[in-house]
Amino acid sequence: MKRRKVPFYILVALSPVFFTGCGINYKTVVDARVVPIKNQEKIYEMVTSRLIGLGFDIKLADKDVGFIITKYKKYGQTGLNPPFDLYLQIIVRFTRTDGKPVIIFEPRERQVDPSNPDAFSNIQTIFFGDQEDKNSHKLNFIIRKPGFLLFTKVVKEIAADFGAPMDQVKFNTADRKQIIVRPNAMLE
Repeated sequence: MKRRKVPFYILVALSPVFFTGCGINYKTVVDARVVPIKNQEKIYEMVTSRLIGLGFDIKLADKDVGFIITKYKKYGQTGLNPPFDLYLQIIVRFTRTDGKPVIIFEPRERQVDPSNPDAFSNIQTIFFGDQEDKNSHKLNFIIRKPGFLLFTKVVKEIAADFGAPMDQVKFNTADRKQIIVRPNAMLE
């Protein structure tokens, strides 16, 4: 019997017939903003000192331009085969809005193959709200929750240094959607 090859574009066009997708919505952190209430004279020095005190090494910093970039700090490991190490980096920018100083924290995450450090993927920090997020379990994001908690710990402690309570910290998030493909139930 002779086999015929089916062109790839036909398979892609027919994939909705054979597979159904389920979209799961979630949020990622774009940044967190803190408006200092007190101790505004030495903002740059206090933030740098707090970052070092929390175990972050400084990769790059410029007081005149108003930014600090930490080195990546390992916060966990996935249970996948092969496992990946998870790292968090924080970029801090200093700006002024309506005459008030604003500290902007941007998280950057990286997933690294420990056997080959040059093999890595940049990933987005998942936002975990106050209530339990059912989608985080479906997408196996729960293993990345310690990265979010480490990021919020940094933001919370620096905000407290400047007299700003966490309820005044503004988290900017982005809505995301992950499609989960499963075999179509009609074919079973």
